[in-house]
Amino acid sequence: MQRLRQCRRQCLRHLSTQQVLALQGTANANGPYVTGPMVDGTIIPITPQTAWSTGQYNHMPMLGGNVRDEGNFGIGITEYFTGPPQVPLTADQYTANITRIYSGNAGPGGTPPAYPAGTVDAVLAQYPLSNYSSPQTAYDYVSTDPGACRALHVEKLWADRVPTYAYEFDYRQAPYYFPPMPEFTPLAAHTIDIQFYFPLWHGGILGVAHPLNTKETALSDQLVAAWTLFARDGNPNGGNADSPWPRFVKPSPMMYSQNLNSAPMQAGKFADRHKCDFWNTILIY
Repeated sequence: MQRLRQCRRQCLRHLSTQQVLALQGTANANGPYVTGPMVDGTIIPITPQTAWSTGQYNHMPMLGGNVRDEGNFGIGITEYFTGPPQVPLTADQYTANITRIYSGNAGPGGTPPAYPAGTVDAVLAQYPLSNYSSPQTAYDYVSTDPGACRALHVEKLWADRVPTYAYEFDYRQAPYYFPPMPEFTPLAAHTIDIQFYFPLWHGGILGVAHPLNTKETALSDQLVAAWTLFARDGNPNGGNADSPWPRFVKPSPMMYSQNLNSAPMQAGKFADRHKCDFWNTILIY
């Protein structure tokens, strides 16, 4: 194993800049090696799943969360690169995407075991297009909820061993760096919260910066303060305070809903919002 790791490092060092850039992916798609944490036995000795499940990690306060509409980021990228003119996701594409994902492997990074027979039908029945305003809206929910439920599962594992704080960024009117596109509303998409921590962040060289308004600036100040206090004290409230951001404590954990009127939120409400009772019967943790 040690020789294998050494070989990999040597191989990487011998790649040219052009080869590395060619393998990293594009603005529209990941490259073949973007597959999540790679266990090398040194920097990353075990997988996160193993660490969280067994307690083999540095026991210190943990803070974790997600955005409410994670899936919309990928949906927006896909539509942006279909044009101009941009073409929204169709009903046939929605069904094809669900079929492709849940006909494959269920493990981390697309590893075995495979999803059991009937999973595609179960997911489509749980997220019928008739319940949503468009295929893109449906796909936002069905591609967001599994990750949200995974995050909740991990936060519960943390809470067994260390002080834990959890959140959901659910401000759905934040500025976005893509131009308006048919049937696409970013809502609280992946990365949309970064501009609240780093004002005028605009999504890279293809993005357009949008200044925050007065209320959004107040939210930005609140979040920057919370993360700074957490870095200093291991508590986003500072010191030993337990408000306004509640500690995530079982059996009835509380989270923090981040928006223009940030407030504590029951983890049970979060689980209902993201259909975790359903996903917990399908996902492999």
